[in-house]
Amino acid sequence: MKAKQNMKIETMNLKNDLSPNAIALWLGMIVFLALSVRLYVSYFSGLANYNTDTYSYFSMADAIMRGEPISYFPNGYPLIVALMKIVFGEDSLVNALLILNVVLSTLTVLLSYFIARAFLNPFLSLIACSIIAFWPNQINYVRQLLTEVPATFFLTLGILLVLKLRGVLAGLVIYSAGMIRSTLSPLGILIAGYFFWLGQKKRAVLLIAGVMTGALLNYLLIRMGIILESSNTGGNLLLSVNKSSGDSSFFSIDNFTEEQRAHPLLTYLKFAIENPRDFISLRLKSLWELWGPWPSPGDTDAPRSFIRRLLIGIRFPFLLLALAALWFYRNSSAVVVIGMPILLVTMIHVAFFSSPRFTYVVEPFLIILAVAGSHGIYMQFSHQSTH
Repeated sequence: MKAKQNMKIETMNLKNDLSPNAIALWLGMIVFLALSVRLYVSYFSGLANYNTDTYSYFSMADAIMRGEPISYFPNGYPLIVALMKIVFGEDSLVNALLILNVVLSTLTVLLSYFIARAFLNPFLSLIACSIIAFWPNQINYVRQLLTEVPATFFLTLGILLVLKLRGVLAGLVIYSAGMIRSTLSPLGILIAGYFFWLGQKKRAVLLIAGVMTGALLNYLLIRMGIILESSNTGGNLLLSVNKSSGDSSFFSIDNFTEEQRAHPLLTYLKFAIENPRDFISLRLKSLWELWGPWPSPGDTDAPRSFIRRLLIGIRFPFLLLALAALWFYRNSSAVVVIGMPILLVTMIHVAFFSSPRFTYVVEPFLIILAVAGSHGIYMQFSHQSTH
């Protein structure tokens, strides 16, 4: 079936008097301020750079360098850590990774502008870019040596390449994002399926070719003994039927039997069949923790403050506006493609478990769509008021 599609969205009566020079000036200022605030939070805020997962990534990187790889998390970030360690050495590793985060996060802000320009005018695109530059969650995780920043950069670059009709390269870059953050792994195939549905078979085939190129490179790394396949999916399945997200004892599978640990998928499905009400409750709690307006306190030993929970909760109205954009502009293939990472991350994490951290990789797309949704609502009311 061939769907109606339109890459551009008319901005109707909203004026756009910005000249090319003015656009470049404003964009340059936004990017400079984004860079400055990211440097500050990384080096002068006094906030920690390490998270619990950081130590696991570093251990995996060390194992890769010894030629004795460990099978645990996805291999993308450990490979980055190992490469940076080879190039800059042990003593400069943390600084090198922090600078990398700052640069990639700042570039994500810039790339987001060009993604927004696929269907919005420069004025609205600059607004979206500005919000992304100062979005609290986007700034907070730049200082942390985790997968968030590089995965978001590769994902944003990949989506831009999709919109720019760079199919093979787009598929390869999106696959790279999936190597860093496994929840993104199906995205290239999902977008390709959408293009097949639109009747754009060449775009779909080129995108799949890029994904398969990435998969081949990953296979070669495994065959060469440089990395092992990740193995955290089983544990995640068990955690998904453990307790609600945010509980301080959540990230533990000690209460599962050896038999259950040996067959995590079977344990997950059995729990769903035998305890349907509890299973649905856990999925709804996961959705709330991912997108709800008021997240849980988190770790009982170090609960989130009121302000922190408030800052996390601002994602909710943006989600509603993004959903409005997906409805108003559902015939725009650009809007659908931009919305797909949000849909994918939501589906996977609701099926598993959630944390406010997990929205990080799709926040640039959420904000772009929220700006479009705001404009769509404005135009609806403007149209009604003139009749």
